[in-house]
Amino acid sequence: MEGPLVNAVVDDETCEEDGVPNQMQEETEDYFQDPTSILLTDIDPIPTERFPEYVRDMLYGEEHKLKEEFSALGKLPQPPSTVAVLPHNKAHNRFNNIYPYNRSRVCLKATPGVDSCDYINASLIDGYGGRKNAYIAAQGPVDVSVERFWRMVWEYETPTILMLTQCTEAGKVKCVQYWPEKLHDSLSVGEKFRVTFSSNMPFAEYEFRKFKLENLSESESKHMTVSHLHYTAWPDHGVPDNVMSLIAFIRHVRKLHPVSHQQPLLVHCSAGVGRTGTLILLDIIMQQMKTEGTISVLHWLRNLRMQRMKMVQSQQQYEFIHCGLSELVVCGETEVGAANLRIALKNLKKKGPVGFTGFQRQMQIIEEVSSHHPVTFSDAEEEYNRNKNRFPDKLPKMTLIV
Repeated sequence: MEGPLVNAVVDDETCEEDGVPNQMQEETEDYFQDPTSILLTDIDPIPTERFPEYVRDMLYGEEHKLKEEFSALGKLPQPPSTVAVLPHNKAHNRFNNIYPYNRSRVCLKATPGVDSCDYINASLIDGYGGRKNAYIAAQGPVDVSVERFWRMVWEYETPTILMLTQCTEAGKVKCVQYWPEKLHDSLSVGEKFRVTFSSNMPFAEYEFRKFKLENLSESESKHMTVSHLHYTAWPDHGVPDNVMSLIAFIRHVRKLHPVSHQQPLLVHCSAGVGRTGTLILLDIIMQQMKTEGTISVLHWLRNLRMQRMKMVQSQQQYEFIHCGLSELVVCGETEVGAANLRIALKNLKKKGPVGFTGFQRQMQIIEEVSSHHPVTFSDAEEEYNRNKNRFPDKLPKMTLIV
């Protein structure tokens, strides 16, 4: 039984996360040769233990250096993306200002008898340590690109898809539902592929689905299993309220799809640049932290933007990455598997060299991290709401108020 595809509106819409109008790029060999740009000056990696102090200075200092850095990123010249705007490819773009560069776009195999069918709005992205094509950063499929999306998964043998958007947000279609509606249903995609919804396991902030992708055009039908991890805690506008939940999500992904995996990790949101770029950048820097004990946010984001435009699309996302990495440095990995909970609790009860238990030390860390993230309580503090608060210093956060 086939599941329905949700209609998407494309045409002249621009990506709403930044609202920057499209600018056609001229063919030029000197894409990144501006010698005055701070982005071309290699900045020394920052030791992880110094990173929280660095973030406080960059974010809360008088000079607002993070804001300057992000603003400078927008001035980088862009390589050409002329293939994306060819007449026969325009319908495959969700937004009219987000395109893959010619040199890093995903090229699909030609289909005999079908002209101009190699285009999809997706880019190959290199990973940590110079690993080529470690990721595919893609827009959320539109109606006409669903077949090409699954063809990309098949041709690049991509076993894992990360989805960072809801299909519909605030009444607007952000991504066509490209899988069957119901568990165990199948969806025919074009003439070659069939997708079967094999299993679904919900977690607190993401869903873990498995699909069976079949290629029906082969003499003997072949298939592959695709894991689909759908992160659902990213709000329509802004960033996740809890950065550690996103970091935990990335860790879970890497248990399923290790860094050593030869096939690329496919990541998409709606436009394939904002949320997608944020997750990919966090993943790369988490690998750098583990291997080198250093952090180089600007260096890696510059590399990402050389491969796909507008990766990490807003200043809010840029600050979120810095604050998240700072919190990761301070807190470390605190997730405990259920099987190890008893041992973890026993260790937390022990006193350390300075006389504090693990519980007390964790509470100190929570207080330290919280002090660096100002919280807005404006509605709760209004005159007409004050008599509803039992304690004036215990108020609901503005973004979470019921």
